[in-house]
Amino acid sequence: MSSIGGDPPLMTDADVHALTWEFVNSGYRGDEYANLPIERRLDGFLRRRGLSRHADNGDICNVIIDRVMTYISVTGRGGGSASSG
Repeated sequence: MSSIGGDPPLMTDADVHALTWEFVNSGYRGDEYANLPIERRLDGFLRRRGLSRHADNGDICNVIIDRVMTYISVTGRGGGSASSG
């Protein structure tokens, strides 16, 4: 991820991968949150982990959501089968 104004990037690819993995294996993919849009579930997930700065960054959220959707399409794992978190 490129930086703006010489500041270090907010997240590396490894960070995105780790957060994606945590999210897809969390309760935010379960039945309890099934009626909420994925954007709202991701927002709650990030904020619960103290990552409000990331939750407020639409670019980061979009990258994570893209990865989540790719994971789901490749593995065929829909909601409801993940462990709680």
